[in-house]
Amino acid sequence: MLRDRAIVKDCPEHPLRGPGGRRIPWVYYYWAAGLDFEGLALSARCLLDELRTFSATQLAAYGLTSVPIVSACVLAGKGRYSGLAIRKVREAHGTARQIEGNGDPRLPVVVLDDCIGSGGSLYRAIKLLEAEGFRVEGAICLVNLPWKGGVEWAEALGLKVRTLFDVWKDLEQPIAAYEPQAGREPPEWCSSTKLPDGLSPAAIARLVAEAVLLGRPVPRPPASFDRDHDGRGGVFVSIRKKRGDRRLAREGFFRFEAGEQDLPRDLVCAAYAAARTLPQQGPFPLEELKFGVSLLTEQVPSRVADLDFSRYGIAVRSKVQPWKVGGALPNTQFFTSEIEQLRHACSTNARLGRHEPHEIFLHSVAKSIEPGEEWPPFGSSAAVSSVPAAFAERLAARCRLVVERSGAGEPLGADEALAASEVGLRGLGVTLYGDGRLVGCWLAFGGNPDELAIRATGLALADPRHADKRRPGAKPALLLSLLMEGEWIGRQSKEHVAKRLRLGRDTLAVANGNDWTVMLAQNASHWDWTSSDMVDSLIAKAGTSSEASRWRTYDTHCFLERGGGVLPLTFGYAGDSGRSVEATARMVAEYIAGQCDADGIPAYYYWPTRDRSRRSGTLGRVVLALVALARAGQSLAEPAFTDLAERGRATLLDSLVVEGNEPRLRHPDLQDSLGARLLLIDWLALDDHRALSRHKAGAALVRELLSSFHEDGAVTPLKAGMRLGVDHDLLPGVALLALAHLRSAGLAEGGIDLAATRAWYRRRFRLTRSWGLVWWHLQAWSALHAAGGDRQDVDFIFELADWAVSQQLGKNGAFLVDYAGDGPGFHTGCVLEGLADAVGAARRVNDGRRQRTYQAAWAAGRRFMDTLVIGQDDLYCMPAPERALGAVRESSTKSRVRIDYPAHFLCALAKHLAAAD
Repeated sequence: MLRDRAIVKDCPEHPLRGPGGRRIPWVYYYWAAGLDFEGLALSARCLLDELRTFSATQLAAYGLTSVPIVSACVLAGKGRYSGLAIRKVREAHGTARQIEGNGDPRLPVVVLDDCIGSGGSLYRAIKLLEAEGFRVEGAICLVNLPWKGGVEWAEALGLKVRTLFDVWKDLEQPIAAYEPQAGREPPEWCSSTKLPDGLSPAAIARLVAEAVLLGRPVPRPPASFDRDHDGRGGVFVSIRKKRGDRRLAREGFFRFEAGEQDLPRDLVCAAYAAARTLPQQGPFPLEELKFGVSLLTEQVPSRVADLDFSRYGIAVRSKVQPWKVGGALPNTQFFTSEIEQLRHACSTNARLGRHEPHEIFLHSVAKSIEPGEEWPPFGSSAAVSSVPAAFAERLAARCRLVVERSGAGEPLGADEALAASEVGLRGLGVTLYGDGRLVGCWLAFGGNPDELAIRATGLALADPRHADKRRPGAKPALLLSLLMEGEWIGRQSKEHVAKRLRLGRDTLAVANGNDWTVMLAQNASHWDWTSSDMVDSLIAKAGTSSEASRWRTYDTHCFLERGGGVLPLTFGYAGDSGRSVEATARMVAEYIAGQCDADGIPAYYYWPTRDRSRRSGTLGRVVLALVALARAGQSLAEPAFTDLAERGRATLLDSLVVEGNEPRLRHPDLQDSLGARLLLIDWLALDDHRALSRHKAGAALVRELLSSFHEDGAVTPLKAGMRLGVDHDLLPGVALLALAHLRSAGLAEGGIDLAATRAWYRRRFRLTRSWGLVWWHLQAWSALHAAGGDRQDVDFIFELADWAVSQQLGKNGAFLVDYAGDGPGFHTGCVLEGLADAVGAARRVNDGRRQRTYQAAWAAGRRFMDTLVIGQDDLYCMPAPERALGAVRESSTKSRVRIDYPAHFLCALAKHLAAAD
């Protein structure tokens, strides 16, 4: 009945659209089957069969569709069941209830519905029920719309979820194959004419568009091009306006299977599809248009570890719905990292569900552009502009010479070799730093490199805005910003400009009339700006209106000259990764120690480019920093670090009180949390369990920890059965680690079913692949195994670690932790903290292969983390270098330092050093 009645197909008379407005082929429509006697009776009979496997007798409906279903089950249950109706909005009059019916919060509830996809309705139902004190046992839905994530997240919370029919298998909806959008309606080829051979793909695209726009039949594809072009992986045609560079159309498709590729035909189909969209944009004479073609090489099945945004484009294809395909170009606008590229391909373009299995393909991208036309230098494997090291050194030496000769009154002769260099330099910015502070900055455009060096450096030396900061005779550090080709954005909203900006890589310019104002690329990283922040800052600097302005970007390369060598910078930082583990650990530990007050409590946030700190924040991260400092003191045999950490711990213990039998940490600047108290228990249990036993709140701390372990295996401060509103990843791992160390200290008896706990979190990890489970649970189960656990602890450790290693980039060792929106950052240090324990677990069970694999992954991740550590070569822009040295930045594009960033990395380094000893 559901198959015959509840599947409504798209048709011209009644078009169907998805949430994004796109046409969809069909929709599941329960009303067509569930509002007559037979359909409702069958629904109740099927659901009652499944309800017998639940203990709950209260049935809840959320939303209009599920109300008749619950009513039918209550009626057919013959007195066994009662019903609840959950309002989306609390009734404003009468009883003013949110949950209607005679419900009993002491009894469990089952939520019934007609279908489940992403599970949004189920989540809201559970949230409202738990807010009223009800415990939800689970849910039963008639139809499952798989791979959208609803069943997975619910089961990952320990809920029992049952579905009766699969929309694909049971309702027999056909799973479409991938059909190239541009190939669905191929042109009717003109039988008498053929496109000429020997032309470039871009020239062919123009001829196809000409035929379409003039209403002529499309000639048959050519037999050959001007040279060999590799389009085995697909082809895309873009059409832009010559004036303003605005893109009007882009169409094309991917090719996955060998033997399907026919580049001449594919190109013509893509150009035909692109040209057909032009009339919707408005009338455009052909002479106002320019054409570009992206040619994709063979699609190579790949792993996440193989991603490299600077070299490869990616295509993703669903394994279960192969018609869902999406891609992302290399070196494009909008983003700068592999995390963002993968997210764009999977979520934005392919629209994959969070739990939808998919394949990843890599390909190179080449561009064919019409001769004589300018095109944005993005989106191809060759789009990364480069500056020869010899040129950068000669340019920097020339700028340094201008500084040394300043005030001498002697004209500089021309550097003919530099003047004749052809590197595509559009402009040069010279920024002078003295004692870590900006003392001059100027940009020069128009001229050869030698002229730009002389003019920009001279004007920076005379910059009136910073004259009061310059010390006579001082030798400033020179930061050279080489502005290469970029993108003309034109008159666009500031939101559009921010979207196109590559944060930390693009210098941004805006025109107010004929006057241009520029913001250098590295400013975004140094000042922790978002793209919108950078646009707003430039608008304020220029004193212009974004609506009336013209915008452009410049691809920017930065080099630091410090009176000798020249150092290339990435996002404004040197990223030194040549230190030893011990040297790095000492630097990071000294940074944390330098942030501590006399009471041993470190600052919560520090902005090294401003020498500004903030002491307020969450207490757990501060506890972690003190733990890291104590570990470093032990591993480095440095009592000063250990003493300072103990001083901080004493301060925390002084603030530990019992309020109504509940322990609380009362610090004037820091916010207490269960996580902070668990970390404190863990630290005390491992280092000084006698202090825990003696403290007036010690028993309350232990009681609080043990009460968070529930019979079903969940670890949560909520009462048994409640699931929402609490962290199920990080917090349970910290609790397990504290429990392991309490047991080792003899302060926690048995009685906790760790097998059930392990099963609960192993199931959750398999369903969610949450990174938050990785680093804390690796540490926790390693500690439990070392204290006498069984082989299944090790199996779970290996499952977590194997997956984490599979998500590590081969190009730089960063882990693709999806918590960060702008690329890999300090979370790699968090993973290393757990991975260090996984190495130990592999060693304990003599698994040499895994031990070597984890050690290699740890070493690669450490090298990436070293690039986030502020080293000597980064201090040129730090006003307080002694406070900034050793800080661990949030990410490659950020400067700010929260105290847990260095803490996680320092813990990982200390563990490695301890294991080496």
